[in-house]
Amino acid sequence: MHANAGLPVLTKNGAHFPLGPEGLADAQQDFVTGYGLSLIGGCCGTTPAHMREVVERVRGLTPTPRTPQAEPGAASIYQTVPFRQDSAYMAIGERTNANGSKKFRDAMLEARWDDCVEIARDQIREGAHMLDLCIDYVGRDGVADMEELAGRFATASTLPDRPGLHRGRGDPGGPGEARRAAPSSTRSTSRTATDPSRASRRSPSWPRSTAPH
Repeated sequence: MHANAGLPVLTKNGAHFPLGPEGLADAQQDFVTGYGLSLIGGCCGTTPAHMREVVERVRGLTPTPRTPQAEPGAASIYQTVPFRQDSAYMAIGERTNANGSKKFRDAMLEARWDDCVEIARDQIREGAHMLDLCIDYVGRDGVADMEELAGRFATASTLPDRPGLHRGRGDPGGPGEARRAAPSSTRSTSRTATDPSRASRRSPSWPRSTAPH
């Protein structure tokens, strides 16, 4: 927990953080003893005086044990999205799929990356829980496209991705490369199984999905 020295107050000289050293130490002590945090520090508005007070207050404290319950889901660098939704279904935005959306495919082929990102954002605004990012297209360097778009989606979109990348039909290496290009927790879009001997092999870096059926 890298906490600010309180909520910022805008003044004529810029942002002012009103929380003093003792107030910050009180809050950080509560995070350790009440919530079990084991890594704390300071951020905006904190000074050496703030940190000295925090160190003195938490030195020797034992974080309260926690028993978090893991919930199946996918994650971006901003949030976790459970597979089970209160709405009883998970909505996956599929307009960022080069095989299904001409608008997205044309933007990708012309390297209009900002337009690709805006298509993703439109789906977020419409209520998607995850994004189907598939860049597989004949004659394109799929790995380069995936690295470009997955990297942009990771920061411009708050949702997890379902990256799709095929290196020949049934090639087990494609999904692994797609997943490595995406910094979020990902799930495979699809696999082409025209060659059973190759399709039966799973990329070591690609986990089996824990999504409920």
